[in-house]
Amino acid sequence: MYRVSDLSNKYAYDFSLKKSLAKIFSPELDRNDPHQITAFINQFVTAHEWEWNELTLYACQRLELLIQEKLPKEITNKKEVCKWLVRNWRK
Repeated sequence: MYRVSDLSNKYAYDFSLKKSLAKIFSPELDRNDPHQITAFINQFVTAHEWEWNELTLYACQRLELLIQEKLPKEITNKKEVCKWLVRNWRK
């Protein structure tokens, strides 16, 4: 399980935000919310049935990087984010 404490310090997360189920299940992804990012990454891992190990931790870090640095800013819908990640994983 990817945790908030696993997130990279180089991204500007708003740690003052409280964990909210309404936000976690929202169809939109807020890149500044550390709880939404970790929940999204964990859902991605579960959906792809990845076994939790060191390789999966590396993949989670890669997902975080792709979301924060490569994902176009106009893509905020979680389904579209998933599609974009799958299409761009190897680039």
